[in-house]
Amino acid sequence: MTAVRPGGGTLIAKYLIGLLLLIVGVALILFGSFEGRGFLTTIGVLIAAIGILLIVMKVIARNRPPG
Repeated sequence: MTAVRPGGGTLIAKYLIGLLLLIVGVALILFGSFEGRGFLTTIGVLIAAIGILLIVMKVIARNRPPG
C-alpha cells in the first residue's frame, strides 16, 4: 500500500475550515476578554488552536515529498 497525497479538494477544505475556526476562535477570545468571561475566552483559545492545527496539517500534507 503506497502513501498518496490527498486531493486538492481535501486540502482546500482543511484550509478553509481551519481559517474559519481561527476567525471564530479569535472572535470568542475578544468577546470573552471584553465581557470579562474567562470560560468563553478559554473556549475561544481551544477553537483557535484547532484551526491552527488544521492549517498546519494542510501545509505539511501539501509539502510532503512524493514517493
